[in-house]
Amino acid sequence: MRLRALEISQKDIKFYLCSFRAKDIVGIYKVDTWRTDNRDGYQRDVIVSRARGFGRFIREGGVSPSSILLNVRENGVLSYRDGYLQIPDETPLWIVDGQHRVKGLKEMIENDGHIDLGEFEFPAVIMNYQNPYEEAKQFVIINRTAKGVRSDLGERFLQRAIEEQGRMSVLAREGLPSSILTGVEWKTRAVNITDRMSTMETSVWKDLIIFPNEPKGDKLVSQKAFSDSLRPILNDRLFERRTDDEITQILINYWNAIKETWAKCFSDPSSYVVQKYAGVFVLHKLLPKVAQFCPTKGDKIVLTKDSFLTIFNKLAQKDQGNGKKFDEDIWANRGRYGMLGTTMKSVSLITDDLSDALENSFGSGQDIEL
Repeated sequence: MRLRALEISQKDIKFYLCSFRAKDIVGIYKVDTWRTDNRDGYQRDVIVSRARGFGRFIREGGVSPSSILLNVRENGVLSYRDGYLQIPDETPLWIVDGQHRVKGLKEMIENDGHIDLGEFEFPAVIMNYQNPYEEAKQFVIINRTAKGVRSDLGERFLQRAIEEQGRMSVLAREGLPSSILTGVEWKTRAVNITDRMSTMETSVWKDLIIFPNEPKGDKLVSQKAFSDSLRPILNDRLFERRTDDEITQILINYWNAIKETWAKCFSDPSSYVVQKYAGVFVLHKLLPKVAQFCPTKGDKIVLTKDSFLTIFNKLAQKDQGNGKKFDEDIWANRGRYGMLGTTMKSVSLITDDLSDALENSFGSGQDIEL
């Protein structure tokens, strides 16, 4: 493929501004989509309706002057001379930004028979990063600083950035805009822990967390909701120095105790809020409080399933003040907590209510460093 192009240099890195006919790219482009079997991917699945909407817009006479961003991962295959860029035929062009525009034209050309749209010409910028991480970095920079990429994939990029650059480099804001790095100290840990909670055999959350680009199916809560709910734990002085593995095991102990205490909520999770957005946020926000009532061994708090179970069993038998207990019914969709809704105000109200019940049952708790 030979394209008229303009070579641009930024800090010794070369890019090429050129134009493509739709028919020259629809058969060779690729998109690095995140999936559970491709965790280095960084893109969402294309939304076909959105893509087709763009295709119809162009078919009906619309224009699209904004450029798409492409990357060639192969080293040494690009040749630029006398204003022309040569790309070997069949070289994959990875779409970094613009997948819906290209997919829309592909739909119109290949599925709707509008062959004439193959001549549609649009501007493009071509990069030549061999490392897919650098490609993903440009995607996140564009979408977090200008468009607002979905947070679950943005947090997975931060996780990958630490793997590629090292935690200290990322925390020092080297090579990444500050807007991308908001919350990096806890968010990357939260994603790691969420992954573990979804895969470990002893976890009540095994195979129940919805990851990016996955259908909901029978799963209960999204990766973003679960990882965001871990913030009060990861920023709490009792837990912040624990490793991710240690916190995962504590959470497994904690949730197994919750399951044993309020068993009906887990046998029919759709009828209760325990394993929904509000329940996850409430129970994770409550964990540092619950930990204060666990027994100690020396100067350490014992955070085992049995420790948590003792506390929750006593809580479940406590009178709410109206003759009813803190049993499964309080968590039902039409129960006291379920009727409060899913706002963060509701989460705070439920957490405060449970905190008060714990203090009334056990006192003010222990002031112990882990």
